[in-house]
Amino acid sequence: MEIASDSAITDASDFKRYAEISIAGIYLNSKDYQRALDQYKKIRSRYVVKDSTYIDLLPYCVISNNEGIANEELGRLEEAERLYRQAIKISTKISAFYDLATAYSNMGSLKEHTGDYRAALEWHERAMAIRKENSLVLGIAQSHNHIGGLYHVLGDLQQAEYHMAESLDISKENGYAQLILETAEPLKMIYAGKGDYAGAYEVQELQMQASEEILNKESLKNQERLKAKYEYELEKQIEVKNRRFRETVYRFIFVGLLLLFVIALILFLLQKSKTRQSELENENIQKEKLLLQKELDYKNKKLMST
Repeated sequence: MEIASDSAITDASDFKRYAEISIAGIYLNSKDYQRALDQYKKIRSRYVVKDSTYIDLLPYCVISNNEGIANEELGRLEEAERLYRQAIKISTKISAFYDLATAYSNMGSLKEHTGDYRAALEWHERAMAIRKENSLVLGIAQSHNHIGGLYHVLGDLQQAEYHMAESLDISKENGYAQLILETAEPLKMIYAGKGDYAGAYEVQELQMQASEEILNKESLKNQERLKAKYEYELEKQIEVKNRRFRETVYRFIFVGLLLLFVIALILFLLQKSKTRQSELENENIQKEKLLLQKELDYKNKKLMST
């Protein structure tokens, strides 16, 4: 089976949909098939096909192909075939040759899965024809590999050797290390079976080189993952420190504001108390003035009467 590449959607204007398809592809590559299907289902529910243009329909070639793979891996073979045929129909309509060849190849793998090797061979030969016509080099190598494997199962070792050798040559020329590994083992057995030990040894050498290259790439990827993880954890630590610092600053600010509020409240209460005391003193003075005035009035009246 061949996963349809979402990188083929180079003209898509809807980048959100493109991103969501990429996420589903990651789930599919990591063999999380049900999660990939759930993601593709969400994409289908969110976006309605408005036009029959290349840009509008191309994402659904990818989705149908990859939904087919997920269903096939989960054992839902009828649903997988329906989706592959849907991908064939859409990609034929918009002349998306890359995706059409992928759908043909996936149909071939499905037929191989069910044991119908002759039908599988026909589908892979269709994929090969499109790939040769459109100079899809990696696809041509993949088709040779699939066809060689089927001839090997069918017992036609001459055809098996031819196609596997073709796949190996293209892969060696273009640095397709993973495909070299896939092709090398059965081809080595064919060479050894007919006594061509020099050929078998040469393939063995290529196999070892490809294996080493893949290991180096995996090691580099692991180093990059570890580096990314370290940088992520460092960023998280810095973020935590910054958050704690901010919390401390906010705490000091809060305490400072609280102290200012308390001081302001005390000053306000003192001022209020002082004002009240002043008012009371004024009231007492006024009362004393009234008493004195009354006393003077009384004395004046008494003098007047005498």
